[in-house]
Amino acid sequence: MVDGPMKSSCEVLVMAYGGPDCLDAVGPFVENLIGRPSSLDVIERVKSRYTAIGGCSPLPAITGGFVSSIALELDRLGMPLPVVAGFKYTEPSIGSVLRGMYARGVRKVIAVSLSPFQSKATSTAYASAVNEAIEDMSEMNVQYVEAIGDMSIFVELHRESLSSASERVADIDAHEVLTVFTAHSLPVSDLEAPELYVSGLRRVADEIAADLGYEAGADFSSCQRLPGIESFGSPDAAEPWMLAYQSKGMRPGAWLGPELEDVMALAAEHGFRAIVVSPIGFATEHMETAYDLDIVETGHAHELGIGFERGLAPNDDPRLVAAISSAILGILDRSTSE
Repeated sequence: MVDGPMKSSCEVLVMAYGGPDCLDAVGPFVENLIGRPSSLDVIERVKSRYTAIGGCSPLPAITGGFVSSIALELDRLGMPLPVVAGFKYTEPSIGSVLRGMYARGVRKVIAVSLSPFQSKATSTAYASAVNEAIEDMSEMNVQYVEAIGDMSIFVELHRESLSSASERVADIDAHEVLTVFTAHSLPVSDLEAPELYVSGLRRVADEIAADLGYEAGADFSSCQRLPGIESFGSPDAAEPWMLAYQSKGMRPGAWLGPELEDVMALAAEHGFRAIVVSPIGFATEHMETAYDLDIVETGHAHELGIGFERGLAPNDDPRLVAAISSAILGILDRSTSE
């Protein structure tokens, strides 16, 4: 373990996407997100979505839960460290938090991303914000906890949540229930090489499927039960499942697919009676789960005449907090042994 001086010069930065904590914060959030002022019409449309889920994003409060829980766990483990949140698209920003740390004399930071998979809009953007902030900070050292999506507990928590959702349609024959693992769609032009986002999603989906006794997934360009769909999974199996994408944006060009909405329509057309979604692209609840899934896609399923259930994101589950805290201690231990 590290000694006393290291404790006072090291802090933990929990990084997240960000989201408006009230309706008045929607405009600045959208402007930061798209990099330019937006029209009043767009702002009002976005506000209406946040109004539908309670007037704010769930992410700031959830991130606060992570901060408090990680601090408590580190204290329990005998390594009390300050833990602070920083956001990419809302305040407090990652850069402002790091500047505050540096002013307090902090020279070592352990950073945790709450985005489970690598993408330009999330973890890569967070790292860019870190690099920009510390460019002029002499001796500042930032080390990163492994991606949450690579942690075995992430798979376990999503598997448990999927199992609970599946139980709610247990009265329907398994062959008539399509399990869909979802993640936020991204513009294909934004995908990084090597492509960590899609490969990570496929790995997690396949691991959960294996844990549940489902057939292994594979790339498919056609299948009997969902003709015309191209994706990854095992849609013709006794317990059919596949990977799809949700919450596609408005930017022109090709996006990752297939879209969840298209999959649901085709599934209803070809005899499926229920859809169960496991949102493996998310470690926490977002607008994309609370609005896009719980309101938009639930309504879409009702129109199609099929059942719709979904698993919850892990959020600050104590087991995920414990895994993150253990990874933080691992970084500290390695630092002192070098």
